[in-house]
Amino acid sequence: MINIDSWISCDNGLCQVVAIQNEINVHPLVENIPNLVWYKILCDYSGKLRKGRYFNFSNLENCQLLTSKEVSVIEDIKDSFPIEFKKHLDRKPKTKPKSSIDLSIRAEKSKIDFTISILTTRLNNICKPFSFQQFIDDINSSEVYFESGLLPKTSDTLSSNIMISIDCELFGSEDQLTFLSGSVFKTYCRSS
Repeated sequence: MINIDSWISCDNGLCQVVAIQNEINVHPLVENIPNLVWYKILCDYSGKLRKGRYFNFSNLENCQLLTSKEVSVIEDIKDSFPIEFKKHLDRKPKTKPKSSIDLSIRAEKSKIDFTISILTTRLNNICKPFSFQQFIDDINSSEVYFESGLLPKTSDTLSSNIMISIDCELFGSEDQLTFLSGSVFKTYCRSS
């Protein structure tokens, strides 16, 4: 089983786990966020030490515990490059990785600019960090003009005229994303 500080192999080479994000069901409007693993990369599969960009994250399904051959590569590095190995163990990330959730919505044509203004104000004024449900509740209690009345459950970008992009911090909590900020802008839509 993969845990924090476990050694794993993944697309980027041989790595050590920094954090694990369990699958999150943010809201029925948004696809589930899969199980993610955040790791620091020591070397490639042949044992060549990483020179930069040490931290990355991936779907947990793309990571495996080390094979005996990969364990021997780590042991060789530990013996041959003790200073670099210690630096790797002591290396800490400066910030947590961030992502965003994008919602495509359709507002009444005559109220697009007004709705963007309301959504932007709401995103700027909501107490941070916030949950996605707090955002939905806040938006649904405001004076916005969506064609369906509330935030829609579908995101047909061809029929949408507004995009909401909400920035979130991954690995902030085991069961929810930490939302930090967002932006709202006009998008192209086909005429109806």
